[in-house]
Amino acid sequence: MKKHLFALAALATLAPANLSAHCQVPCGIFDNDNVLSKMHTDFETIEKAALKINELSKDVPANIHQITRWINVKESHAQDIQDTISQYFLAQRLKLAEAEKNKETYLAKLTLCHKVIVAAMKTKQSTDPKAVNTLHDLLHDMQKHFGTKTSGENKKTSLIGPKPKNPIAKASNQPGIVLSPFKEGTLISVSGMSPGDIAKDPVTGKLFIVPQAK
Repeated sequence: MKKHLFALAALATLAPANLSAHCQVPCGIFDNDNVLSKMHTDFETIEKAALKINELSKDVPANIHQITRWINVKESHAQDIQDTISQYFLAQRLKLAEAEKNKETYLAKLTLCHKVIVAAMKTKQSTDPKAVNTLHDLLHDMQKHFGTKTSGENKKTSLIGPKPKNPIAKASNQPGIVLSPFKEGTLISVSGMSPGDIAKDPVTGKLFIVPQAK
């Protein structure tokens, strides 16, 4: 018997460490705020990766290795967000009993989780600033629905960070030309710039984010 136990222990030691951070055991270590904070770190990494990929893509042959590395990083953190939603929030924090007591709230949380999974997928598929900002805003909504950290007058403290200050322009059908987010119908040249770059509207003087080309 002892030999069998020793063999099992040895196998466990040699087995690859492929355990999920959310083992679904009610240990009390993970709470919503810690998990949301980790998701914010994932988002910031995705955001930086998208910007770096766009920047390095101005000279693909020279930067191909760095571009590949940033793509892998972006994919990995987007997957982490998807895994966190499915393994933590859907499996452990969205209670079936809530569906009976307050169906509207339950469905709102369920829909939000689905939206975050899809938004994370969209950030895998491109470096479009709109996709990145959509994920950011949905994580803000996750904070509203699942966050518990409070301060001062029992107001929830944001764990996600401020929303982007600059709006995203709309892509036009013309290469290097975008539609102003401030004045309808105004065309602005962003030739030589990459998606995610900050540009200035020559009419209003306000800053905006260059969108992904059509």
